[in-house]
Amino acid sequence: MYINGVAVGKDNVPFTQFNSNIVRFKVNKPFTIAMLLVDWKENLGLGSENNNGFTYHPEDGGMVAVFKDASNNTIATTSSNWKAQTFYTSPITDLSCPTESGTNRLTTNCSTADSNNGSAYYGLHWNRPANWTTDSFNDSSWPSASIYSNATIGVSNKPAYTNFTNIFDDATNDAQFIRSSNVILDNEIIVRCTVNATTSIKETSNINKLIRLYPNPANNELKLDIDKTIKLSDIKNISIFNSNGQKIYETKTYDGNININTFLKGLYVIKILLDDYQITEELIIS
Repeated sequence: MYINGVAVGKDNVPFTQFNSNIVRFKVNKPFTIAMLLVDWKENLGLGSENNNGFTYHPEDGGMVAVFKDASNNTIATTSSNWKAQTFYTSPITDLSCPTESGTNRLTTNCSTADSNNGSAYYGLHWNRPANWTTDSFNDSSWPSASIYSNATIGVSNKPAYTNFTNIFDDATNDAQFIRSSNVILDNEIIVRCTVNATTSIKETSNINKLIRLYPNPANNELKLDIDKTIKLSDIKNISIFNSNGQKIYETKTYDGNININTFLKGLYVIKILLDDYQITEELIIS
């Protein structure tokens, strides 16, 4: 795990069913968390191990984390707001199965069956960007992290997890297991998240002053006046709902304006999701 490019923590056990660690570091907000998640492999380069009675058993694994400040306030948890990019996936038995769509490296429909013969297995690798650990690295085009349930990851009988459910499964700050889109085949993933200096503002009445809509009322296009403490990459989702509560617009990126010239006149609600809080505003289209 890296904070603004500085290494602050590493799993202290090379292989375990499930391991948990406490890492302490000192940094001012905003800061960027970057983690390299690597599956342990018994069959090197083939993403598999001797397990469940099979010589080649595809591995799996998830990561969950909670970040707190010096006052013990939760300031970040793992969720789909994080970014997750795959850099190594295996075992692949059919090279026609993996696909790429933009920056998505997809193996969702590929076989994850156990085997006793790995002679036809392949591993797919992508080069890691040189500055992936730093806060200046632009991960805005990376896929959002996929989330997985406790049952899927299989931690219900793991003391390293169950001893800390009050932290990981806190009802008000529930941390979710994250990974790329294939929790079994993807063996090397980088996950990233930026914790903003404005995080604590979510507890005050000033949160909606961070992003202002203009013009409002609007007719052809809508723009956002964004506080200087927020980067465009901090905006994870923008949704617009009509008066019946139906979602009629959604985007995961903001490029300077939102085209609304096809919307009917009336009252709408716009929701803007940042790393760990949401801004909600009424919008009038005239």
